[in-house]
Amino acid sequence: MADTTSPSSDIKTESIKSKRSPRDDRIKKKQKTELARFSDGKSLVTFIVGPDPNPTEFLIHKEVVFQQSEVLAAAFNSGFKDGQTQTYRIEDTTVRAFRLFMQWLYSHNLTGLQVDPDYEYDENDDEEDELEDAEDMSLPELWVLADKFGMPCLQNAALEAIHSIMTKPSG
Repeated sequence: MADTTSPSSDIKTESIKSKRSPRDDRIKKKQKTELARFSDGKSLVTFIVGPDPNPTEFLIHKEVVFQQSEVLAAAFNSGFKDGQTQTYRIEDTTVRAFRLFMQWLYSHNLTGLQVDPDYEYDENDDEEDELEDAEDMSLPELWVLADKFGMPCLQNAALEAIHSIMTKPSG
């Protein structure tokens, strides 16, 4: 029987493997999927979300943030304004996307109207339509937020939620 592998396919595989940087491996290893232990339950950081004049303020346990994002840990541990005030300002996302971000930080789950397997669409409910539209926009916004904070596990969760919505049979 003849060997079906060719030297060129081995070269392609090697070149793909060599394009991965050591940083990629560190990110995968460092991003933990376990939940925080809350060794310091009183240590909080503040996120101010949304544009002026009415941004929304969120408090999150510092340990939870640090465990999931090296980017945010570096910001809050720096000598810059974020680190000194323990406050991080995000003007380029929505409050709804940030709520999903918080939900995932604490539970490693994304729940929402359309992600629920028992959810049935009612085309006559205008309020439900508005909620669905907001949810449809929040998941891509969440993916962008996760990218900004170097959180590939959250990016994957957002994509899985989008995929489950897109492939769900319509009622």
